[in-house]
Amino acid sequence: RLRSPIPHRPPRANRPCLPPVPAGIRATRPAVADGLHVSQQRPAGIRRWGWALRRAGRAAAGPLLVAVAVQSVGNLAFHAVLGRLLPVDGYGALGAILAAMVMLGVPLGALQAAASTLAAGEGARATTTRVLRDVGTWSALPAGALALATPAVAGYFHLGSALDAAALAPYLVVAAMLAAARGLLLGSGAVGAVAGTYLVGTVARMVVGLGLASWYGVGGALAGTLLGEAVSLAVAVGWLLRPDQRPHLRPTGLAGCAGPAGSAGPAESGGRAGA
Repeated sequence: RLRSPIPHRPPRANRPCLPPVPAGIRATRPAVADGLHVSQQRPAGIRRWGWALRRAGRAAAGPLLVAVAVQSVGNLAFHAVLGRLLPVDGYGALGAILAAMVMLGVPLGALQAAASTLAAGEGARATTTRVLRDVGTWSALPAGALALATPAVAGYFHLGSALDAAALAPYLVVAAMLAAARGLLLGSGAVGAVAGTYLVGTVARMVVGLGLASWYGVGGALAGTLLGEAVSLAVAVGWLLRPDQRPHLRPTGLAGCAGPAGSAGPAESGGRAGA
């Protein structure tokens, strides 16, 4: 016979005595601690505040999800049109370079997370200039090395000329600064601005990139990709430098939660709930 994984409850005489539940504190859901079924106690005001924050987080993530979906559809359409505009060898070389650009997103994701954490702790207004300056300075070093190796890169990817690979070096700097700027926006709560950078960059890449690719081939497509990232960076920096920057997610309609308007705190609301 299989043994039950749930430990047996100790005899009543050996159970630890739990403190009495204060007034205004209500049980939420049962939990298991040390083999005993106890109740997790939280003030009612804190529970309402947490629920409102979760609702606000879901509402704020909506525009970002829509923007990322639009960007994905735009990338698919971009490649579908380029597949008809470019010859087979040209499109293959372009796909290899764009895949290398996508690989840069892995370390840049960590940079974006670090910038978001910094903005959430110190504020985006106080860190925007310093973060963007440092990121631009440090990313210029590998970009300079990549610019010196442009002929070798063009030969490795079988491009028509070294000018076709000239967009890789500035793309590295712009992509790094854009990741930092988006992280600062996310840390300050400006999720809509981040979504706007995705939408604007996708439109700029589609219009300019496809137009240049029809005339200049692979080099035009790469230049359009660089321009799309630059336009997104300009939108993000412009939002960060606005005088009324640093929006806050403030749940509304909360009774008895400590907020900027001087509403009642959790303890006071808990007392009223208990009364």
